[in-house]
Amino acid sequence: MSSPRKIIKAPPAIVGPKSFHQAVGHAIESYAKVEAALAYLLKEILQLTAIQAFVVSAAIQNTRARGEMFDDLLRISFAGKLNPYWSKCSVFLGKLALFRNAIAHWHPHTSIYLMYDDTIKLGDHSLGKLVPGGSDHIREPDIELFITDCAKIKYHIDLITAIVRDGPKSLPEKFQPPAVDQNLAVVRQLQTAKEPRPPRPPSIPKLSAAQRRAKALKDARQKQGRE
Repeated sequence: MSSPRKIIKAPPAIVGPKSFHQAVGHAIESYAKVEAALAYLLKEILQLTAIQAFVVSAAIQNTRARGEMFDDLLRISFAGKLNPYWSKCSVFLGKLALFRNAIAHWHPHTSIYLMYDDTIKLGDHSLGKLVPGGSDHIREPDIELFITDCAKIKYHIDLITAIVRDGPKSLPEKFQPPAVDQNLAVVRQLQTAKEPRPPRPPSIPKLSAAQRRAKALKDARQKQGRE
């Protein structure tokens, strides 16, 4: 009679803090509101229904292509007056999309520490690439900054939408748009250690005219001695 097999239980999954998960969910929701704001901007430019605008906007997944589309449409509708403003918004949106993709696709990591009394202590919970290296991890404070970024750029998109709704005549001759701040949340690249520079060769002191003559005479005497 064979002995019963020993059942090996898998270790319990390490679950990050609830606040971290809430921050991730809040971040995804905040970015969805930015995408909805862009769809409403498209609606006003092309005079579409909301459903039509959502369909067109959803079909253009590439952030750069979407930015170029709005750049062209605003140039046609407003003779280029809004393009400097939109250009800054577009740069902001590009960095925002990179951070959003990292939040959505990177993997959870938890630092684990073995204490002196053999107990295990959980440290920081973060998001990072499956293969480590290249980019720094995203932590909860970074996600909070991203949520702030979403609110900021949504304000600018809503403002451009209102201008489009009012028409080109609503713009003054010299339009002064509000400043678009830099992104607070960015995907940071890890800095690799630089190789040490090779040591510099020792410097050779410069000889004076008298020293050069003395050296030349010495070299000549040594040469005659060898001959």
